Amino acid sequence: MEGGDIYVSEESPWLDCRFPSKDERLGIAEAQKHRRFLKSHLPVDTLVFSPKAKYIYIGRDDTLRLAYQEIRAVLLNEPAVQDFRTAAFVVALRKIGTTHMEMGV
Repeated sequence: MEGGDIYVSEESPWLDCRFPSKDERLGIAEAQKHRRFLKSHLPVDTLVFSPKAKYIYIGRDDTLRLAYQEIRAVLLNEPAVQDFRTAAFVVALRKIGTTHMEMGV
């Protein structure tokens, strides 16, 4: 750790990742001296729960679904927009513009 930076990948292994080796990942987890935290992309229903542990679930599927709906609405409702890439660009620019106006920029 340099200058106060924390490298999460060094502090906590991704146990379901294919690298480094399984033995290395488990060794990193077992060697943790701080309050242990582990990351996973496994579906929540495949995890073994313990009453001793605290779990934080971050669901990005809602964010992705809402973004898709916004982009699709632009694509369907604005004849000048012919593809998803352009629709996504329009959505992004509008959000940037709205944010700048709210900040008074």
